[in-house]
Amino acid sequence: GETDRTRAISKRELECLKLTANGNTSEEIAKLLKLSVHTANQYLTQSTQKLNAVNRNQAVAKALRLGLIE
Repeated sequence: GETDRTRAISKRELECLKLTANGNTSEEIAKLLKLSVHTANQYLTQSTQKLNAVNRNQAVAKALRLGLIE
């Protein structure tokens, strides 16, 4: 089910989702986590796919609902 899939989400991917939930852009996330914008986007894309979400907003909503982020 959904919980099996969520286990595969990395700590970094969750950090990026959490920062997105707080309203940060990819550029801001990259700066905060000392990543390239490309890498920040990659983490967000991967976590979005792992959550079976259509976009970042839905990924954030699912992560919140599943208790993966607060």
